[in-house]
Amino acid sequence: MEIDISIVIPTCDREKRFKDCLSSLFNQNYPKEKLELIVVDDRANDKVVRMLDDLKEQRSRIKYLVQYRRGPAAARNLGVFHASADIVAFTDDDCTVDKRWVELIVETHYKNPEVKTGRGSIIGKRQ
Repeated sequence: MEIDISIVIPTCDREKRFKDCLSSLFNQNYPKEKLELIVVDDRANDKVVRMLDDLKEQRSRIKYLVQYRRGPAAARNLGVFHASADIVAFTDDDCTVDKRWVELIVETHYKNPEVKTGRGSIIGKRQ
């Protein structure tokens, strides 16, 4: 089945918040087989590798990439380079997304194909 959307998540040693982020992405109202997650680890953290290995049973479309202390912008660029879908979305490892987040991104893209970028609201405080 074709992938509709690639979601790039830079991460850097925030295990607890990252688990919450992944949980929110796994609970989307969107067919799981039509999206891929691209995790770009900025520190090559063994905890992240183990967590993703455990999750691969739930979700097979997870790509794990490593860079070494290059920052989130470089991580996003690396993720885009490895994305399989035409639509690429970004979230951070300390964010959780609404269960309709992916659905609304894809729907908005197909209704407005001339629009090349977009952004959403950030609600709440970073901790």
